[in-house]
Amino acid sequence: MQTSQAGLTRNMAAEHRFHVFHDLLQLKLESLSHPLRYVKESQESMLDLYHQLFSWSTPHVDDSILSVIAQQLGMDHVLVERYNQLRSRMELYVSHEIELDALR
Repeated sequence: MQTSQAGLTRNMAAEHRFHVFHDLLQLKLESLSHPLRYVKESQESMLDLYHQLFSWSTPHVDDSILSVIAQQLGMDHVLVERYNQLRSRMELYVSHEIELDALR
């Protein structure tokens, strides 16, 4: 019984971390056009973040954040869909940035 309780606690902690990380990434997407006045600008580019989160390290190993969430919390967990939506928003943002850079 203790091992299942410990496993449940680990899953709840992992779920919480994934929720917080998702919300921070979402805030980064939303605040890029409206930065906070006295906060130092983030150094990470959206393209770098996208690659770090959603790329596979090798063609044979899916170690993206989506895979990590699915392994820890299950493929049907709501966070899988939330991160898929975040991935789509990040892709739109990155493609928009590429278009803007091409116009400069």
